[in-house]
Amino acid sequence: MKNCFNIMDSNIISSIDPSSNNTPGFILRTLMRRWKISEAELCRQAGLPQTTINRLLMGHTADPRANTLRPLANFFGVTVGQLLGDELLLHQTEGGKAVELENIKVPVLVLESIVVWVLEGMPLTFHNYDKWIFSEKDLTDKAFAFKTTLVMEKQFGKGSLLIADPGVQSEDGSFVLVLINQVLCLRRVMKDGRQTLLQPLNSALPTELMTAEYQIVGTILESRVSVGAF
Repeated sequence: MKNCFNIMDSNIISSIDPSSNNTPGFILRTLMRRWKISEAELCRQAGLPQTTINRLLMGHTADPRANTLRPLANFFGVTVGQLLGDELLLHQTEGGKAVELENIKVPVLVLESIVVWVLEGMPLTFHNYDKWIFSEKDLTDKAFAFKTTLVMEKQFGKGSLLIADPGVQSEDGSFVLVLINQVLCLRRVMKDGRQTLLQPLNSALPTELMTAEYQIVGTILESRVSVGAF
């Protein structure tokens, strides 16, 4: 079947403001403290040499390279600008009021594990599984991330990570992972009155009517450039 594939103290973080002239090393150390992650573990998760992380933490890298900052930013669910101290970190304004955001830990799964994670449950923790990213979004405990396949790259970009949540209802225009006869497919939701249609990424393929045999296992909520380790 085409276009388918088989089966981290919040108060500390929110106090980091660009006007305080924070260094990337200080911000990184604060993030690590918030998420209780060691230097060695961060290296494994982000796919970076420990010497690179150590130099950044010690302030020995005055102008960190983008290929160093991007994996770290993606892992912690922040922007490169936030890591550099140029943007407010983990804070947003709602009606002129500062609101603290709580990051959610999300496992990065291989395609074959998604259905097991969502439908059967997998006892994954930060201690027995080593592939995680963080998100500021309001996610359920069943949210997961996965790397795009070749057929998804035209829509989301090569090597992107998609964050999906089975607990979030899809809307018109949402991208969803759908289980059809034990095969996972990525589709775009189209609402037509009371009917829900599923549009393949390949426009040459026919749009399908959502029926009982289709099961949505996750609504895509975020796409981000993949961390090298994944």
